[in-house]
Amino acid sequence: MTDHSRTQIFLHLDSGVFPIQTLEGSEAVNDCLDLCVTTSSRLTSGFTDSESRALIGTFATLQIRSGDTERWWYGDIAAVHESWDRGRHFWKVKITNKLQRGTLQTRTKLWMQLSRKELIYRLLEDMGYYRYEITWSVDEVSAPNGPFLQAQESNYDFFKRLLAEVGANFWFNHDADMLHEQLILSNSPYLSKYLPNIEWVQRVSGLSPSHRRNRIVSVLPEFNAVSTRYGAATNAALHHSNRADASQNSLTPTHVNHELFTPPRPEAEATQRALFAQQHANQKALLLEIVSHQPLLTAGHSLVMESSRCLGYQLEQGDIRLVSVQHKASTLSDGSGLQYSNTAVALPRETPIRPERIEPQHLPQFFAARIESQHEYAQLTQNGYYRFRPEFETPTERSEYSHAQASPLVERILPYSSPKTKEGEAVGWHFPMLNDSSILVTCLNNDPNRMAIVGFIPSLGKDGPVSDSNQTQHRIVTSSQNELLMDDSPNNHRFALFTFDGQTMLDLFGSDKEHYIRLTCIYGGINLNASLTVQMSAQESIVFEAGQQIDIKAKQQASIITENDAITFQSAEEMNLESKNNLSITSTEGDVSIWAQAKPITQHAKNGLMQTVSGGNAETLIQGGSTTVQVNGGEMQLESQGDIVITDGTGGIKIDQQGNIKLWGSNVYFDSNSVTFDGEIEYDSGGNESESAPELQVTELTETALLELEPVEHTEGEPARYVRSAPVVNEKNQWTPSRTVRPLPPSNTLKSSLLKTSTYLEKLANENEACVSRGSKRKGDVKRIQRALIAMNFDLGRAGVDGDFGPTTQKRVEDFQKTFKETHTIHLDYQIGESNGTVNRGTLLGLDEALVGEWKNNDDEMDMKWLTVPKGALTFDSEGDDIEGSIYFTRVAHVPNNNGKVIDNSGITIGRGLDIGCRDANEVAQLFAAAAKNAEPISDKLLNWLKGGAGKKKNAAYDYWLTLDKNVPKDEQTITRKMQHYLFLEIYADYQKKAKHLTTKADVCKEYLGDEKKKVDWDALPQNVKDVLIDLTYRGDYTGSKDKRGNTRKQIVPAIYKDQQEGLSGETSNFYGVMLNKKEWTTKFKVDENRIISRIGTLE
Repeated sequence: MTDHSRTQIFLHLDSGVFPIQTLEGSEAVNDCLDLCVTTSSRLTSGFTDSESRALIGTFATLQIRSGDTERWWYGDIAAVHESWDRGRHFWKVKITNKLQRGTLQTRTKLWMQLSRKELIYRLLEDMGYYRYEITWSVDEVSAPNGPFLQAQESNYDFFKRLLAEVGANFWFNHDADMLHEQLILSNSPYLSKYLPNIEWVQRVSGLSPSHRRNRIVSVLPEFNAVSTRYGAATNAALHHSNRADASQNSLTPTHVNHELFTPPRPEAEATQRALFAQQHANQKALLLEIVSHQPLLTAGHSLVMESSRCLGYQLEQGDIRLVSVQHKASTLSDGSGLQYSNTAVALPRETPIRPERIEPQHLPQFFAARIESQHEYAQLTQNGYYRFRPEFETPTERSEYSHAQASPLVERILPYSSPKTKEGEAVGWHFPMLNDSSILVTCLNNDPNRMAIVGFIPSLGKDGPVSDSNQTQHRIVTSSQNELLMDDSPNNHRFALFTFDGQTMLDLFGSDKEHYIRLTCIYGGINLNASLTVQMSAQESIVFEAGQQIDIKAKQQASIITENDAITFQSAEEMNLESKNNLSITSTEGDVSIWAQAKPITQHAKNGLMQTVSGGNAETLIQGGSTTVQVNGGEMQLESQGDIVITDGTGGIKIDQQGNIKLWGSNVYFDSNSVTFDGEIEYDSGGNESESAPELQVTELTETALLELEPVEHTEGEPARYVRSAPVVNEKNQWTPSRTVRPLPPSNTLKSSLLKTSTYLEKLANENEACVSRGSKRKGDVKRIQRALIAMNFDLGRAGVDGDFGPTTQKRVEDFQKTFKETHTIHLDYQIGESNGTVNRGTLLGLDEALVGEWKNNDDEMDMKWLTVPKGALTFDSEGDDIEGSIYFTRVAHVPNNNGKVIDNSGITIGRGLDIGCRDANEVAQLFAAAAKNAEPISDKLLNWLKGGAGKKKNAAYDYWLTLDKNVPKDEQTITRKMQHYLFLEIYADYQKKAKHLTTKADVCKEYLGDEKKKVDWDALPQNVKDVLIDLTYRGDYTGSKDKRGNTRKQIVPAIYKDQQEGLSGETSNFYGVMLNKKEWTTKFKVDENRIISRIGTLE
């Protein structure tokens, strides 16, 4: 019988095998291996720090040999400590699992579109595990399905939390023939490998005490009281479950308080959590402490034990499961070897092992994200929810779901919102979010299923509405330049509302010198509406000024009243007083005067004219000139109950009350064919006695002064206040001029709400202005045109509505001129004309007609659908992204480089992997010509520049790329999504042929399959296998014997052939095993880790 107390331990490194003098450490379920060994053998060639430091992270194997028993551990070197003791040099080495690397990998990330299993695989791959090193045996239970939030949490802690939520444990197998550690993940209570039969000291009789010490020495029980805090459950519920979720219903529903778990979860999920929590607590009910010299004791493994002998009573199943093992070994004094011992903690195998639940941090977490939309504003659902693309991923770890649709629906935290409204009633405070806005996102109660947008992050390089020049102002400015301003300047207090370009404003101003309220509308009207009363009061004056017309209308009565002074009406040309029934001019105490300065006063009456004086005299005085009273076709009557006297002071006529007529004057003539007098005639000759009448005393009228407006300073290029022109005297001098009514201003020609507010564009629509074209300084009108283009789905790029009529705007106007056909439903007589990118009258009327008719541009050059390809998605998605400004943006020419150092043998690349460094100018021209059959051609300047870069690689390509801006305008450097799509299909077909040839050609079959007749049947290969082979070819990873990096076809072709012969696919295939070797792909071929994962995922 071998004495296992005499033990040898060896450390295996790449540099050799080293004997160990001491060992101390532990292993446990749900924990990393932690072993420290000491050796006096030289592990490095010298004594420099760098040599010892080079051991950190390297692979190490620890071997325990005890007679005919061997135990192996595989792990990483986590620490190396050198020391001197009694003149000897010692190395103390700490060995742990690769899982320990995760403690150094802390990040913040929101994982979306991944299952829990796939996410755990991703985390383990980051820690260095290959998938074949992982055994997944986790049953489905009620638990959150994602998204999963990792907030300032290490990969290791996140990994443990994800497992704990489904009641899963992890431990390790270290089989000698595997040469690597095997990580076991399971939530099944009975998935536990049995150790070989181990002798217990109680079962051995007749042996000496020294031989007893070499086996399991003792088993000591420990009993503990366990509370049932997490709900009532039967023993069967807690102990007899062969599946993780089989006993959910065993908890009494009335005793399950699922509100114990925050955030509150659905009842089934909370019940499952309660069961796991109770099972975790129950683990302490009975603990078994084992003392042994047997190195095979392994955490997570099971052991056969005759409990009635070892403990004195029978366990339910009799077997135990090891939870943790403490290892210790030291050199014997006689130098014959090491004395090894261990102490283990075990549970009855019928007791389920559950990890302690790990709650995330309770601190609020915030993440950066970006709004993405195909329009100017963020896309909203019917209920007002948003989507976004997270930006807290580094470019190397960005998932393939990096577009806005990957995020779940997100709420928004607002300053005010109603808790609940009736249907159709919306209550709250909302500012629209714009495309490309950077935002802050948080998770309510740290629950990734309740994400909410907190606020905005100002874009770098963009000016905010307040800077050092206006730091006393509070401003809210929208994308259309609508503004709310509150100014707290010490001597200038102001509150103002502005619309676009300040064309409409409400201004409340107060300073030491002046206080006013100003309401201004430069291009439109101001409407004040009230169901009852609109009242304006001023202690001094109210002034109305109009550039053209003032209308005051009332259905019942309109009154203008002054209490102490006069009312003056003045007109530069004419003034009309109209009444449908009666018109009265009344003065209750003084006179009524009607005075004309230069022209006559004319009275017109259709049916009659009556002047009545109820008391006093009626007097008409002509101060120079003549008086004419004329009746056409009727009779004139002068009637009076007293006398009638008509005189000019020297002669006249009098008719008294008795009917007597008196004529007087220097001479009285009767010039007629006959004169007849009926009755007595009496006359006095020689006399000229006039009849007297009281002299008319007319008060001289004071001339009415003209109203003058204060002068207004005009500023070039900005709208100014209207200035009234000077009065123009009517040149007509007629007694009865016809009445002229001023016509109302004509209605707008432009009808769309976007364009009709501009006076300049209205003039252009009526041919009174030339055009709006590239370089125009009319930023306001350019913005209107840009908004119109965006409303019709024309893409203006990142600049958007900036008021700059640059090349992008010109190109989109030209696109509109090409695609829109006149309907003449709004404007009858116009033609758009040639496509020159200039907004003339015809183009403006076309824009207006298209807006009113809600016409949309159906040209889909930039449609998102072109980011999906019918074949080769693995390659297309791995070659870059479509995010402008990203270092991986593919629709512009670039040279893959690292701070100016060209990567590998790269040339100028454009689109998804079109490297023109390995093509000549004719090939480049042919590729773009073929793609242009289905997409908009690139500009001649860009094509000629690309042809000039054909064949250039490395530094020559980089130097040539630096000339791009000099030779090609910025707006012509980016190809459309549609052009990129068809370019990829053109080149992908070539790589498909090449991959097939490299896989099936005769010398490959002979070299790697041993016979030319043996050949991979390419047409019978699954499409996912073809996709990976083509991607290998596309990137240059499908290499042969002449490649210095290595020969990958030597491994791949036999693997594919064997898979085809044996009908293997997916994770069981040989090709899958080759692709799993991440270390070779990353170190030898420099393949990006995300691409490796994508290739492996394609094969699954």
